[in-house]
Amino acid sequence: MRLRDRPLRVPRRCDDPSVTAPKGLPKAVRVLLWTLWLGCLVFAVWFFVTVYLAMTEV
Repeated sequence: MRLRDRPLRVPRRCDDPSVTAPKGLPKAVRVLLWTLWLGCLVFAVWFFVTVYLAMTEV
């Protein structure tokens, strides 16, 4: 009966926000990484648009 009761307790523990919260990195580090990633994406889009416009003007 112990093995059968065990899976019933797991979903209740997983519903707890403290369990589902990621334990890897602090929130500040994750926000910083996301900001850097989005900044790189914005820079890449700006760079390719600038190069495309420069190529089409010639």
